[in-house]
Amino acid sequence: MERVLKTQLFVRDTRRVALTSAGANLLPVAQKLLDQFEKLPEVVANNHQPRQSIICGIPPWLHPELGMRLTRLDEIYADRLTVVDRRCRSDETIASILRQDLTFGFTRPFTGNLALDSMVVHQEKIGAVLCKSRYGSRTSISLQELLRLDYVTDRRDSDTEYRHQLDNVLESAGILRRAQVAPGDHAAGAAAIRAGTAFATAPLSTAGSPGCNSRENVYLPIEDLTFTLATCLVWSKDLAENNQTARDVIDTAIALCRAPGALPRLVN
Repeated sequence: MERVLKTQLFVRDTRRVALTSAGANLLPVAQKLLDQFEKLPEVVANNHQPRQSIICGIPPWLHPELGMRLTRLDEIYADRLTVVDRRCRSDETIASILRQDLTFGFTRPFTGNLALDSMVVHQEKIGAVLCKSRYGSRTSISLQELLRLDYVTDRRDSDTEYRHQLDNVLESAGILRRAQVAPGDHAAGAAAIRAGTAFATAPLSTAGSPGCNSRENVYLPIEDLTFTLATCLVWSKDLAENNQTARDVIDTAIALCRAPGALPRLVN
């Protein structure tokens, strides 16, 4: 695509790949083209215009329990709609919902926008990622103990609202010692944790996720940490008010995802 457009779309270095401003501008247009391309088999098979698509923003960190519940959407609307999952981060989800490219999506967390509505559908405790050989026999760790270790963060979520909130909570307990590791340098961060001189933070549910390095790391609850990480289902107020199909799907998604005892709907 860069060769065809004669424009740089990505910034690349040894540690990251990011969109340039031109790439960011192209992204929503390219996504629409890809969505249309994915409908071609259905058009050919049915020899008529494709059914209405309901596009849902699914982040890579979505809790497995929510993912399992969402599979019911396909079953419920199989005879009427095509449900499409689009992988995107929280900021991309918000931007796409505002453009009404998405019917709804999940963000972590939702900070408020008058054009959008949201509901908390899941909350998770945050734990410390530590060296298993040193802390594997522990069942928890205190904030004060963590302040004696270096703090490793991940570039992928270093600018998110929830990361800022969590960092503020940790810093309120004392001075955080930032690890001398470049954000996104996973190898150096993992080595620091493995050496027992550093820690990272992650949802405690991560410990049971595929790809989790449980052989070298242990995930411990943090004593005296009251912070919980909220996952919000977000949608456009205008779309929900003017599109009955979208409203029905959003209501169904809420019913599927909202666990017993979940928090009430947020007021923006």
